[in-house]
Amino acid sequence: MTKMTISGLEKMIDDMERMSSNFKSMAEGILKDGAQIIVGEWKREASKRTLKITGKMIDSINYKKRIKKDGSGIKTDIVPMGRDDKGVRNDEKAFILHYG
Repeated sequence: MTKMTISGLEKMIDDMERMSSNFKSMAEGILKDGAQIIVGEWKREASKRTLKITGKMIDSINYKKRIKKDGSGIKTDIVPMGRDDKGVRNDEKAFILHYG
């Protein structure tokens, strides 16, 4: 009869259990790191456009630090934040510039 020996399985199970207990903080960290990359790319692409006047709207692009949970997981919004000197919301200006 053939005999099979497995070693290291207990350590792997322990590692997986430890990782699952840290999953929430790991997932949020991954989400924030990804959001920072998207913010940088959005700013870079927006800076190439000829519609830029002062650059304040582009500077306001950021991700919301609050993480939202929905049925499919977690998410955060990446938008131009705040208002300009006239009180116009930066996300409204971005929408109009993008969609016309």
